[in-house]
Amino acid sequence: MVQISFKGRQRTVPSCVDELTPVQYAKLLNASMLYDRGIISEEDLRRAILSMMAGVTDYTIYREPVRSEMEGQLQVTADFLTTDQNGATRVALASCRNLLPEYHGWKGPGDMFNGISFGQFLEALDHYTAANDAETGQEANREWEELTRALYSSPTETVRPPVPLVVHCATYFSTVWHQIATELVTIGGKEIDFTIIFKSSGGRAQYDDHTGWAGVVMEVAKDGPFGKKADVDGSPFWDVMLYLYKCKFEYLHQKKTKPKK
Repeated sequence: MVQISFKGRQRTVPSCVDELTPVQYAKLLNASMLYDRGIISEEDLRRAILSMMAGVTDYTIYREPVRSEMEGQLQVTADFLTTDQNGATRVALASCRNLLPEYHGWKGPGDMFNGISFGQFLEALDHYTAANDAETGQEANREWEELTRALYSSPTETVRPPVPLVVHCATYFSTVWHQIATELVTIGGKEIDFTIIFKSSGGRAQYDDHTGWAGVVMEVAKDGPFGKKADVDGSPFWDVMLYLYKCKFEYLHQKKTKPKK
């Protein structure tokens, strides 16, 4: 959190995306979309972010000296912005929290994929891979919509997911999946290295593997505690992931301690 002055009074406000409420995040998401489409400038983007932080629609509609007071604090928006690989300014939306768990009747998982089944994850992963491999923007957008449907329950079967929710799901899934596959994850106060699941016996990372998960499910269904394939798909995502981690950890440990001939 950070302190700002609004109408001469000090306020404690969010300083980064992880500290936002769903309502604040939705406003930030909308500003990001307007900016990415070239509808507003970077300066206008910063003003929109500062307005969101202050809890007002648009501080620029206020009279002086409020406008000057706010203009002098635009630097506090810095942690909401990032730079992409091309050096362009972008809104820093990435978070392992699901900052939009419900939107216009659509209901999704909790933080870090909590609440989804392993089958939901696999379906979303298929669409995530297809979106990143798509040759056109239209194809990619269709896949992102289907990823949203995989993670969220909809008010009706036929309604298309709202665009802001699709943008959010693309960011949320990418962020959590990257965290799981490349960094440590804290569960029950302990840091767990799920990255070992994505490494071959030679140590090469398999994070970008597009084909191995179907075989994983069959192996878990055959030897694991969850039952048939349908039961694996319906099991909580983290239950299956912890089982996979346990199996891989034991395999690697046995390999290291096995005596050489």
